Amino acid sequence: MAKHTRKNKSKMFREFNKLPERNITHTGLKHLGIAYTYFRKRFGLGQGHVHLMLLVYDLEFFTTDHACKEMKMYRGMFYKRLILPLVREGYLYHHFRQGSPGPVSMEEMMFRGEGQFNYRSRMALSQKGRLLVGRFYRAAETGIMPDNLDY
Repeated sequence: MAKHTRKNKSKMFREFNKLPERNITHTGLKHLGIAYTYFRKRFGLGQGHVHLMLLVYDLEFFTTDHACKEMKMYRGMFYKRLILPLVREGYLYHHFRQGSPGPVSMEEMMFRGEGQFNYRSRMALSQKGRLLVGRFYRAAETGIMPDNLDY
């Protein structure tokens, strides 16, 4: 059976009371909604765009199919709605373009499975995108936004 905390009657009429620091492990996502609103107003990025950048932050590169599976979205409009706006703004770039696997031997070509005509291009998060993700993490953890926008 779970233990209940001891109730202090003197704190009964407060609006809130903080728990001791030893009982709290993570409070990093407390200001998540404010951070999403800030990024929408300041950078014009929707929640899907920010979520995609958070998803690929720790990847060197990714394919559109991989990102669709991870975000559980339909591939048809995914590229047009999420990838293209981020590429236009410079947050994503083509790491390996379609048809550019470089010089390969015949043996490598036979066993690879992705030839020149069925090669899916690989995307990557640019330095501008990585800095923006770091800014988002700081905003979500602290709730402090650098600009004076009304939320």
